[in-house]
Amino acid sequence: MGRESLSSIDRMWFRAEGPTHPMMITVLLEFEAPIEFERLHQVVRHRLLQFPRFRQRVVQAEGDLEGWLDDGAFDLAHHLKRVSLPAPGDKAALAALVSGLIGEQLDLHRPLWQLHLIESYGTGCAMLGRVHHCLADGPSLMQMLLTLADMESNMPLADAADLALEAYPQ
Repeated sequence: MGRESLSSIDRMWFRAEGPTHPMMITVLLEFEAPIEFERLHQVVRHRLLQFPRFRQRVVQAEGDLEGWLDDGAFDLAHHLKRVSLPAPGDKAALAALVSGLIGEQLDLHRPLWQLHLIESYGTGCAMLGRVHHCLADGPSLMQMLLTLADMESNMPLADAADLALEAYPQ
């Protein structure tokens, strides 16, 4: 795929980014049971990466015009992280960890998102999603995140994304 220009609004979001002003949409989800990291890896690879923007980075071209370009060095390990919450694994420990993570700027030379599986939170886990605002707005991001959710436990990977889109039409 060739380079595709950023829309004027996405260009504004991208250019507003700064070390003290990260332009991220952040979501924190809490789960009563643990999530297996290997299964999450499979789900993200199979479902989230179906959206091209999650494999593309922003590049500058002549005339100072930014655009989307496939990241030829894309590595899911840069985007899907696994961390263990320190004891006692309660809300205070989660809040401390999350406040540190949301203050970190995304690497502007890679696709502009991260997903952190936070293990050892109570009896379950939490998940922190960070997506640059130029990648998606709130409604489109919700649609994409719904593709990660199974409607039933242990759904086949091929069927769950279709069911999520049917259950939550645009």
